[in-house]
Amino acid sequence: MTAEPPRAPQATSQPPAVAPSPPIGLRDLAVATMAAVFLLPLVRVLGRNGDEGTLVYGAVRVLEGDLPYRDFFECMTPGSFYWLAAFFRLFGTTFAVSRGVLLATGVGLTLLVDRLARRLAPGPYDVLPSVFALVLGIPFWTATSHHWDSTLFAVASCLALVRWVERPTHLRLFLAGLLTAVTAEFVQQKGVMMFAGCLAAILVASWQARTPWRETLARCVVLAAGPFLLGAATLLFFHRHSGLSDLLEAVVVMPLTRYGLVNKVPYGFYFWESYVPAWLQATETLFPGPFGQAMLTALLVPLVVVLVAPFLILAACARRLWHYVRTPADPRKFDPRLPAVALAAFALWASESHRPDLPHLLYGSPLLFVTGFRLLRDALAPHPRMFRTTAMGLLFCIGLTGLSILLPGLRPGQWQETRRGPVWTTTRDACLDFLMRETRPGEEVFVYPYYPMYYFLAALKNPVRFSILTYGGYNTPAEFAQVVETLEARRVRLVLWDTLVDHATMRSWFPNYRTPPPEEQVVEKLLKEEFEELGREGDFRVMRRRAP
Repeated sequence: MTAEPPRAPQATSQPPAVAPSPPIGLRDLAVATMAAVFLLPLVRVLGRNGDEGTLVYGAVRVLEGDLPYRDFFECMTPGSFYWLAAFFRLFGTTFAVSRGVLLATGVGLTLLVDRLARRLAPGPYDVLPSVFALVLGIPFWTATSHHWDSTLFAVASCLALVRWVERPTHLRLFLAGLLTAVTAEFVQQKGVMMFAGCLAAILVASWQARTPWRETLARCVVLAAGPFLLGAATLLFFHRHSGLSDLLEAVVVMPLTRYGLVNKVPYGFYFWESYVPAWLQATETLFPGPFGQAMLTALLVPLVVVLVAPFLILAACARRLWHYVRTPADPRKFDPRLPAVALAAFALWASESHRPDLPHLLYGSPLLFVTGFRLLRDALAPHPRMFRTTAMGLLFCIGLTGLSILLPGLRPGQWQETRRGPVWTTTRDACLDFLMRETRPGEEVFVYPYYPMYYFLAALKNPVRFSILTYGGYNTPAEFAQVVETLEARRVRLVLWDTLVDHATMRSWFPNYRTPPPEEQVVEKLLKEEFEELGREGDFRVMRRRAP
């Protein structure tokens, strides 16, 4: 049985018929199992990631009745907090629940990429895009992240768009638009770019099929209905809770005016600066000589693909478009799903270009893996042996990369008790032990400049509005002054001052970071004058307010 052809008015082409697949099949179960088995040893480990604490602690504050932006300042859109808060409400506010959501996100993303690959390029080795998305995904940033959540919904919107191309219905188109709006609830520009990609795909499909302009306009309206409804509901919600101006300042004004001051980095940042040196040292230690060099090359191939493939894919798409315009092919052989996925793929990739380091490029690459595989298969169709060799070589390289990532997650470790349930650590966190001994649940403790995961794990209260407080443009002098004023007014007793995140470290993370002059370092001045150091716990200086 084959799927029904598209029912667009006056359509002169249709995508190749595809066999309908059940909601869950053996292939889906196999892919989900593969993803879960691979990710589970990794997601259980507590790493040192500041953004993760921002999200989980923000979700806790939402559960406690606080309103994002009005009561605490972050630049993420509100879905980042309410999504996780919903799971905390259902299953409990624990670290295990937050990492369970991360695991489900990784499995879901792998499944969606696999579904897209099977629809766009079915056949031998069509598992390759999902394996790339799995290995070059969450393992490279193993933490709760609004980037992973938004990418999950962005890929889901692309799948809905492809299903609409296969059989146009208003419901499928509405779903594609609604999912772009959900994406924007996690990362604002990603949702906007995905909507633009879907809109462009509709226009291309309508132009190629010679669809009347009224029908094309109706399609655009249906696509925009979901974003309009969800966007209006979000604005109305914050307006009713007296937080609309704070929302717009945090998620529109701040990203457009200050975010880029700190986050400008070279394309592919961390590749030469971090991954190449680390893997070079590891391979030279374990496999000295030519064999080690060959292993290093194989390890780096998948990352090179991530860096280079977008430009190769763009060139291949431009060549196809030029060939189509110059010598139109048989309309019956034209597959409108390919331009739809390609447009969505570049929309997703471009949405992460605000900081084009390697982790952000990985956030935006899942749809490019699907597009690139389809183009590779088509290009090597006259040479099946070369295609098999290339696909098997890529599978070997990505498998080796996956093994190198998985092994550290299997290292011996220990369970460490927290007020949010036990966490698995490879190195015991001395500062967390201190907080469990010396603080009470709900006590106000300030962590500077940022590691809000301690607020979550020790069930503490951040006395200020900011979980991130850094110089260089991300936070303003007025915000630093507000923090100092709050710490003094509330007579906060304990401060944890991070020795790892100093000015030198900030410059290694943010090349444009500039150390402020001493007179502008108002928080440091307060800590030196009004607090005394009790000692070091891990990477943190424990500061206690001096007696009056």
